[in-house]
Amino acid sequence: MSARTKSRTRRTLRIMTAEGMSSATMVGVGEAYVVAFVLALGFGQVLAGLATALPLLAGATIQLISPTAVRRLQSYRRWVVLCSLVQAASLIPLAVGGAVGALPLWVLLTTISVYWGAGMGTGPAWNAWVERLVPRAVRLSYFARRSLLAQFAVLCGVIVGGGLLQLGRAGHARLIVFTILFGTAFAGRVTSSLLHTALPEIRPDAVLRLSLRQWLRSTRQGAGGRLLLLMLAMQLSVGIASPFFAPYMLGTLQLSYAKYALLTAAVFVARMATMHLVSWHARRFGAWQLFRFGMVGIVPLAGLWIVSDAYGYLFALQFVGGVVWGCYELATFLLLFETIAAEERVSMLSWFNVANALCSVSGAALGATLLSRLRATKRAYMLLFGTSSAARLLSLAIWPRPVSGPVELTPVATRILSVRPGTGGIERPIVPALVRESRRAD
Repeated sequence: MSARTKSRTRRTLRIMTAEGMSSATMVGVGEAYVVAFVLALGFGQVLAGLATALPLLAGATIQLISPTAVRRLQSYRRWVVLCSLVQAASLIPLAVGGAVGALPLWVLLTTISVYWGAGMGTGPAWNAWVERLVPRAVRLSYFARRSLLAQFAVLCGVIVGGGLLQLGRAGHARLIVFTILFGTAFAGRVTSSLLHTALPEIRPDAVLRLSLRQWLRSTRQGAGGRLLLLMLAMQLSVGIASPFFAPYMLGTLQLSYAKYALLTAAVFVARMATMHLVSWHARRFGAWQLFRFGMVGIVPLAGLWIVSDAYGYLFALQFVGGVVWGCYELATFLLLFETIAAEERVSMLSWFNVANALCSVSGAALGATLLSRLRATKRAYMLLFGTSSAARLLSLAIWPRPVSGPVELTPVATRILSVRPGTGGIERPIVPALVRESRRAD
């Protein structure tokens, strides 16, 4: 590699790192406080939970046009920049709502849906793009470092946002603070978009567009299909409770914004602190053993919220949850994407995200129905959390045969799409960072 090529590569990697931290800042100061904003507008706890769950389906559906858009634009960069600018623009109505102190419900839900649609729409194309931008020799170390910095940016955003909201509550200026937070998130995403434009343009490879029927057929093949069914069943079970942890903490327990921010941050601290240990476990014992540990570990998590509402206990539970969810997500990333061909990657990721979103929304609808009928009392939440853990336990009946052995990897990098108390967030793998042993031998 010539000195000029090395210099261009280093510049590209620096820009990608800055872009990752900018978009992560948007998540930390903006998306993390959407539930708090909905509650501050007076829409109630059930609606606050649904406001973060229902738009997931819209987002996952919109991103299905990714393969077609990339093919017609003949550019990964144009599509990613377009989506990121639309996502930035979707934050403007939220900032305006904070400034005027009100926002119509339909505007709120539409705005959040556009936010999710644009954000998830960038994912498949972005993965395929960066695979061509980052040299294979440095992918693993680079993406691991970039992921760690992005998680740190989210952590800082969550803590700063919680602190500002706490000060705003004391000064009776909560909604104005939300304007500041969403405005900062807007600036972070616009910065991210501008940094995308500075990255090299690459003509897309041929993208194989899988129909829904083809995708469903691929999921029915052997133990891999059964694994996918288990993951979707678990997603539905988790969805019963996960959208309502934040309303429970802010509404029923009446936690301060500062305490809420620390509970949310605990999950990220746990993931960052145990990343190397979890990856070592995957290398030493295999992705399947890690999957077993993570899957069994998340079963009782929701039910454990019934035990106590003491703040120290909840903080410890959040930390444990971060570790367990980190194990589960790393293992599922490895098991799910291990056999995806490069030309199928965009379509496969898109359909999987849709299936995941359908299960999340279905679970949230069940949880919302239960809470509504029981008037969102503390007893209703206890029943909700217990139901979620029971459903998770029943999901284990789909348990598949082991489908993977030890793998060669360093900590797998992810793109952070969301911050969620109780589960830590929604993250998606940076697929080029997943290296199969067979590819290393090429």
